[in-house]
Amino acid sequence: PSARVTRTDEKGAIRMKDRSELVLCGGGIYDSAFDELPRRFEAYEIGEEMEVNQRNSDYSVSSALRVRDFKMAAGSSYKSNQYNQEIEAIGEVLKGSDILVISDEIYEKLTYNGQFVASASISDDMFNRTITINGLSKCGAMPGWRFGYMASNIDELNKAVRKLQSQSTSNISSIVQAGAIPALLGKADNDIEYMKSKFIERRDYAVKAINSIDNLSVICPEGAFYLFVNCKSVEPDSMKFCQELLEKALVATVPGVGFGMDGYFRVSFACDIESLKRGIDRISEFVKNYKR
Repeated sequence: PSARVTRTDEKGAIRMKDRSELVLCGGGIYDSAFDELPRRFEAYEIGEEMEVNQRNSDYSVSSALRVRDFKMAAGSSYKSNQYNQEIEAIGEVLKGSDILVISDEIYEKLTYNGQFVASASISDDMFNRTITINGLSKCGAMPGWRFGYMASNIDELNKAVRKLQSQSTSNISSIVQAGAIPALLGKADNDIEYMKSKFIERRDYAVKAINSIDNLSVICPEGAFYLFVNCKSVEPDSMKFCQELLEKALVATVPGVGFGMDGYFRVSFACDIESLKRGIDRISEFVKNYKR
């Protein structure tokens, strides 16, 4: 079951609620339906760093903690040079509990600031409690092919997942399997590195260009291929902003309200540089002439 969490104060505290069975850490921000309930854990986002503190020794209501390598939708991550220590700190909090770690590592090969570290590699304890979720839609450039996988050392869980899988989708198609094999064997790693270098070029251009537009600002993402742009000074209603941007400037973006962050919009830089430049030029002109 999905947890409900919320940004609750000026420091950006993200708090788990008592009725939740899944704690999000480094994930998206969602509106909470459980604001009145006691807190069990907190994850404080302080600049680029993340600190996780146990609020109460009685966390039997929780069954899993979800860790994402990059936060939707901003592309921010745990501070790269401290990633090991921070995941180790999470592991220390969980020692002695039955809580599982669900680690979303879909962007593992699109890390821009430092080397990626898998949650399960931190310690034997983390290895035994971690469920790794991954796929090829991002790093394998196979969006829409629906190739995803789970890795776990928990036999009981693996057996249950296989039972569910065999009665739902059975398996992925032979065409998808043929495309996935080279990526899983590392034969596409050079192509992925080339793709990543192009993403970095586009990211750097887009961040500089958007930050030069009056009343827009964006933080440079550390992974993935999105920018999460602050447009509060132009229009705090992100749905309205994106709709008018689409209708008047023919630029498609995603409203931040869908990620629980109104006053922001998401832009993808997974396109050619000329399209990106043209899109940002249109955004700039739109913002300059925008009237509430």
